[in-house]
Amino acid sequence: LISFSLNYAAPEQLAPNIFGEAGPWTDIYQVGVLFYEMVTGRLPFAGTGMGEVTHAILHTAPLPPELSGTGAETLQRIILRCMEKKPEDRYRNIAAVLADLRTVDLE
Repeated sequence: LISFSLNYAAPEQLAPNIFGEAGPWTDIYQVGVLFYEMVTGRLPFAGTGMGEVTHAILHTAPLPPELSGTGAETLQRIILRCMEKKPEDRYRNIAAVLADLRTVDLE
């Protein structure tokens, strides 16, 4: 049984024949989607139907989240790395995400 919310689905959940099987890297992608939504107030991929959203997740790079202030560039880089299409281009584990988040200067 496979179950997920489409808006938070990682590419490998939608096309394992292209991106490989789901694993811990899938959670990293989904954390990236959550971060993106938290800082922008919107989901990274939109469409009028399942096909459009699926196509965007598989083939379209998300628009960089528009952030300003100290640490904005670092936070943007972290979010986009979490959301890389290819699992091997994402963080290896959540500890690595947290390590980079600790470097964000919010002052």
